Amino acid sequence: MRSGEIIPRRLWGPLLGGVAFALFANTLSFDFVYDDRTQILNNPWIWNARFLPNLVTRAVWSFKGDLPSNYYRPVQTLLYFLAAHLGGRHPFG
Repeated sequence: MRSGEIIPRRLWGPLLGGVAFALFANTLSFDFVYDDRTQILNNPWIWNARFLPNLVTRAVWSFKGDLPSNYYRPVQTLLYFLAAHLGGRHPFG
């Protein structure tokens, strides 16, 4: 610990993570909101691994057909895929 430091640098990450968790912990029991049901629960590309190539090569809303879209977010859709397969159809997961 350097002189004048109240909290050592190595503790800042865990401390900020703990504060963030404490602030948002009550939201873990909430339901899906806005377009979550369409984008996650009703998206066949999220629930079937054979569509994995589409998640990284197509627009976010492409699973609904040939709608014009400029939302290309492969990291977001891959995280939806992982969260869905780890946590199921519950928002907590």
